[in-house]
Amino acid sequence: MEKILSELYDIDIINKYDKYINMFSQPEAVSLDQVLPDSLLEQYSEDCDSLHKSVKEYDTELFVDLLKDYICFLSNLEKIKINVLAYRAFCEVEKNETILSTLRSFRPINGFSNRVSYNLTGTITGRLIAKKSSPKVLTLPNRCRKIFESSWGKEGKLYNIDFVSLEPRVARKVLNKECSDDIYEEIRSNLDMIIDRSIIKKAIISVLYGKHSDIEGISKNKSDTILEAVNEYFNLSELYEIANKIHFNRLRKNYYGRPILNLEEDKSNKIINNYIQSTAVDISLMHFSSIAKQFKDKIRPLFVLHDAFVVDVHNDNAEEFISEIKKGFVCKRLGYFPIEIKEYWGLNWN
Repeated sequence: MEKILSELYDIDIINKYDKYINMFSQPEAVSLDQVLPDSLLEQYSEDCDSLHKSVKEYDTELFVDLLKDYICFLSNLEKIKINVLAYRAFCEVEKNETILSTLRSFRPINGFSNRVSYNLTGTITGRLIAKKSSPKVLTLPNRCRKIFESSWGKEGKLYNIDFVSLEPRVARKVLNKECSDDIYEEIRSNLDMIIDRSIIKKAIISVLYGKHSDIEGISKNKSDTILEAVNEYFNLSELYEIANKIHFNRLRKNYYGRPILNLEEDKSNKIINNYIQSTAVDISLMHFSSIAKQFKDKIRPLFVLHDAFVVDVHNDNAEEFISEIKKGFVCKRLGYFPIEIKEYWGLNWN
């Protein structure tokens, strides 16, 4: 926990102890309490106390309480059942060395891969990335995910739980503005033209992520009209004012108080994007951790794919589980978020 806090808030009080764990092949699995010389244990304890005191000063929104839930949730993810025949077949035919290396990170032992483990501080926004020692689930191509199967065989299925248009929805809700379940259709219905929803999606990406270019495939006049409507819908100037607020002269924060260490960033679109993506990370992890708690004895939580969560469910529990997930997520302070659930593209038995 201390190492995560140190990196999250950029406080280097305990970094001097890193050399004692970096000698191990998997330093993240080593506790400093177990390897430090006795002569340093008291000083380490005092430094940890200083770290927690500094964090408490910065953490005015009590974000660390959420962080503890995330750590507990992610540490209780379970091993993935691998279809050994499918795994061997994919490894035999794969010619791309990078993809083959990713596949081999799922090498099954007694039919299961290692548990997926994540680095919570490897990105500015808190978006999860897999640890070096972890199966590389985030970079495994979709076509290779047939290697996954339910641990219950024909008596279970893998399910994918996914937020609907999460980041655009966050951009509205942090400004206390409501939005329909289908944001693309909501924007399209306000335009006096017939336009495909894929064009609206392109416009949202352009506006929220700062492409600042005309939308391909339509005329410039139409592009200008649509981009203007999307700009008005999201109110970027107000978003920027919130996202750009600097705290303690050393960091920005997302909606829930997570530190965003991007003070060197001066481009408004990137500042907005960091804020939205970081807030979306916390909303996702809040929901996924609550699902894992609610269905603790009825599902096997497997891995997180940014704003999606893959679980293994026995058929006897599937109806109750699916019904509950379809109700959506009522998020702390930001309200309702629609959720989709469908069978995962792993090897589900029919």
